[in-house]
Amino acid sequence: MGAGTRIITSMKFSTAPRKELIMKDIYSNKIEQIPESKYRDLLIILSNRRSSDSAISRRELAYRMNMSDREVRELITRARKSRFPIIINHNEGGYYLSNDINEIQEFRSRELHSRINDLKATDDGMVEAIEFLKEFSPDQITIDEVVRR
Repeated sequence: MGAGTRIITSMKFSTAPRKELIMKDIYSNKIEQIPESKYRDLLIILSNRRSSDSAISRRELAYRMNMSDREVRELITRARKSRFPIIINHNEGGYYLSNDINEIQEFRSRELHSRINDLKATDDGMVEAIEFLKEFSPDQITIDEVVRR
């Protein structure tokens, strides 16, 4: 090496902007593969909403997409099942597509686990109601008993 040549032994780069770009590209590539539809339109809108600060309300989504609130909720559910981590910000009242693992885990704990627990409690109540009713009409058979036969 010449006298003016320096050897760089260590360099530190921030990965945050690159990571954000990679995540956006991952979602963009996935969205591009979806045929044109209201579902795809929803994902395109949300792909530009990446934080709670830029969240968009369901009412605004419904207006922009000329859909009912229920249809928008159904599309959001479909997207979540297809690995698009759409988060709701209750404070700001809107949705956004997150790429933050901690945010996604918080959403799971706050929203999904509470629903699972609520459904389990409802199911337990129904099972107890069946057992209670059996005491008054022991000759009535349940669907479970029919299936077992």
